[in-house]
Order: sequence, then structure tokens, then C-alpha cells
Amino acid sequence: MFKKYFEKNHIVFKFFGIKIKIKCDYAYLKFSYSIERFKKNINNGKYSVNIGDYVQSVCIKKLLQNKLKAKNIVSIDRDTLSTKFNKFVRLFCNGVFYNNTIPKFPVKPIYLGLCFTNDPNLTKETIKNLKTNEPIGCRDLFTKNLLKKYGIKAFVSGCYSLTLEKRKKIPKVPKVFFVGISDELKKHIPPELLKNCEFITQRTDKDEYPLSESTMKDLYDDAENLLERYKNEATLVVSPLLHCISPCIAMGIPVILARDTYNKRFSAIEKLTRIYIKEEYDDINWNPKPINVEKLKNQMIKLAKQKFETDKISNKLIRYFNDFYKVEKNTMLDNALSSHLNDTMEQRIAFMYDLIKDYDIKSIMDVGCGKQNLRKYLKDDIEYYPVDAYRTKAVTIIRDFNNGEFFNHHVDCIFLSGILEYIYDVDQFISNIAKNTDMVVGSYIFSCNREKSEMAANNFSQEELFQNFEKYNFHLKKIVKEDIINNIGKNTLFVFEK
Repeated sequence: MFKKYFEKNHIVFKFFGIKIKIKCDYAYLKFSYSIERFKKNINNGKYSVNIGDYVQSVCIKKLLQNKLKAKNIVSIDRDTLSTKFNKFVRLFCNGVFYNNTIPKFPVKPIYLGLCFTNDPNLTKETIKNLKTNEPIGCRDLFTKNLLKKYGIKAFVSGCYSLTLEKRKKIPKVPKVFFVGISDELKKHIPPELLKNCEFITQRTDKDEYPLSESTMKDLYDDAENLLERYKNEATLVVSPLLHCISPCIAMGIPVILARDTYNKRFSAIEKLTRIYIKEEYDDINWNPKPINVEKLKNQMIKLAKQKFETDKISNKLIRYFNDFYKVEKNTMLDNALSSHLNDTMEQRIAFMYDLIKDYDIKSIMDVGCGKQNLRKYLKDDIEYYPVDAYRTKAVTIIRDFNNGEFFNHHVDCIFLSGILEYIYDVDQFISNIAKNTDMVVGSYIFSCNREKSEMAANNFSQEELFQNFEKYNFHLKKIVKEDIINNIGKNTLFVFEK
């Protein structure tokens, strides 16, 4: 009987009880961009290269050298992996992959930090490869959920650029690196941060496509030098780029992650640092502290060691990452959001908007926006700000209302559909509302109309709740008792103005 499997830094061939071990090299990725999808980056004969890809390479090589104590380390081009490769190699697959770049034998993939956000339709060959190497450590929540849809065991391991060593010295002279930031963000930079700063990019143009071996080597060196500059010079790094922010967090550098729009590739790093989107640039904390990720980093290194040495991962370690990157849920809201209630919620939103549609409203904040069903009722010229504690769409502005957070941006009206029942400190919540609007349209199930009081964080009478609004100079203008009774209770709709 014949078997082949990997064991530490060897491939083992077992034939009728006889074992033959052949030494394997360790490998990290390089990128020639020689597949069709990358041709779009050619402009006037020059190819635009993302140095961030090579930042990953530097981080993985350092991990292999310093933590996994690998002796024979080589680089392999991700974009020609599907062609014949003639050495036994264990390849660390941290980064974006596509159906036509999946490793084949004799390359043994170690899937930790895998990302598939750009290629969501997996082929049978890709599925088979991933199932053979499960459980798969994913770089983000989207990839994990995608693989689980195909029946592939997966968890979020995060990006392994987080495993860079923490720097030992903090620069004495303050210096800010603005890396690849948008023109919109530049408008919000405090003047004092411009005194000693540098605007740079992690992209460069090359005169060839695909990239040659010598060019790939130069790009690796460029990425290594860039990381050294961050480590030795930066007291703050501001960027929308994952492979700028992630290694800087690892090195103990204060960061600000700010990008005009949200991207699902950032769903794991969002557990470490807030992502400011365009609508939140006025709220940026320009004096952040370093983020301590040493415990997470040690667990990531432990995970890599297990995978390389035994080709297995302990359930205890997977549980750690599942707990760390879990999607938080509001149990009360989850219980309320049955299919039966979705229809009544939709009707409620329509009724509530009908109460204010004749007002001259140019901007509206949808607090507890959920799936943002209100948007469909608004005229195109109304500015819409969707705010919630949980991200259901990429444009959702995230605020933890029960931790005192709020989106501080003055609007003509704040819309509160089915959210007040789940606020613990209602006085503080309405205080924040009062700072940002002169009009509120809301809904609430009062104590006398509530069937299940256990499914709420509070239980006010009409008089008690309205007193909270009146305290902040709001006056009741409209009130409507709904005829619809759901399995929680009957809503009352109201409009307050200052």
C-alpha cells in the first residue's frame, strides 16, 4: 500500500511499511502578475505594481527564518504555481489566490492567511485542493464564509504580516507617514501633523510585464526597506492599505486606518483597529496609541508551527481564533428579526417616513439602520447616513451605542426604527441625538403594549420615554398607534422637534 504525506520539513513516501523521507524546502510567495486579470494595470507600456504584495513576502520570510527556524527558504511565483514545479516545497500561502494559482504537487500549500475575495466562484479542482488541506486559515471573514459555503472547514487566522517583531525603540522625533491616502482624507489632516510628515505610496511603475526575476527581487528589497523606514522613523502611520497598517500594528507603531469606502478584505483587521470611512473623517482620533497584539501574534506563530511540524492544528487553537474573530451578535435583536417580523418592520419604516416626507429634509441619519431599507424611500438628493453597531452592508457606519458611541454629524432628522428598545442608557443615547439634530422620528413598544419584556434592554411607559426627549428640548409633534401586533408587541410611532 502506497501513501505520501508531509512531516516537519520532509515529504514521506510510505510503501508497504517502508518509509522514505525526502527533505523539503520552505517557501514564501513572489508575484510576477503573469495571469490575464493583471493586464488591466498596464498603462502607456508601464505596469503598476502593488509593493504591499511584497510586504507580505518580507513578513513571511522573516517568520520562516526567525520563528520557524527554517534552513532552506526559497520564493515561488504565485502566478505560475499551476505550471510544473520540480522540487518538494512547503509553501506559506498568505495572500490573495485565484482558481488558476492554486498550488499543485509537489508544492504543499500551508493555507494560513488565505484570501479569495476577488475570485468567489471556486472550481472543482480548487475545492478538492482546499478540502485536502483543511482546516484553512483565512485572512478575512468573507473568505471563511465563502469556503464554508463549499463545505470546506475554515477559520479566520488573520494576515500573517501581523507577526513582524515589535520594534525596540520609539523614534525621538515625531514623524507621520501618510501612505496612499485619498484627496478627501487630506482635507481633514490637522495642520500640526503636517509639520514633519511624508506622503508616500506603496505602488511603483515597471517597464515590463510580466515581471522578471530581477525585478521581483528588487521589489522585495523595496518592501523590506519601506518596512525599515516605518520601524525606525514613524511615530504615526495613516493609510487605507492593509499591508501598510497590519505590519505597522505588529511593529508597535500607532496607526489610523482610513479609507473612503469599506472593503470586505478588512473584516479581520477591523477587530484590531477602527476603520474610518469617508463619512467619519471628522471623527478621526489623530493621536492613537499603539495596539498590543503580542498575545495574538504568539498564537499565530504557534499555529504556523503546528501546521508546519505536524500538518495539523489543535482544536484548542482553532477555538482561540474563532473566539477572537467571532462576529458579535445582539441576541435580543437576532431573536426579534424573524421572517415574520421583517415584513412588519418594512411597513413600519414606510409609515415612519410618511410622517416626515412633507418636511424639507436634506439629510437623515438612520440609527440602527440594519439592512438600510429606509434608503429606498428617500429622494436622491437627501444625504443618507446609515449607522449601526453591526455591519450588514459595506457602507454602514459602525458605532457601539451601548458603549456611549455615536456618529457626531448634524443632520436634519434622525430616524429611530426598532432601536430604542435595545439601548441600556437611553438618557445618554438621547443626549447624543440632541447634539446632532432638531428632529427625531422614532418607534417604540411601550410597557403596556409589550408582550415579551425579556426581549428588550428597557421597558418604558409612554410618559417615561417622552420625558427623556423633553429633557433635551424636544417637543412631541405627531404620534400614531400601529394596528399591527407582532409577537413582541404593538409599536407607537412619533415625531419630535426642538
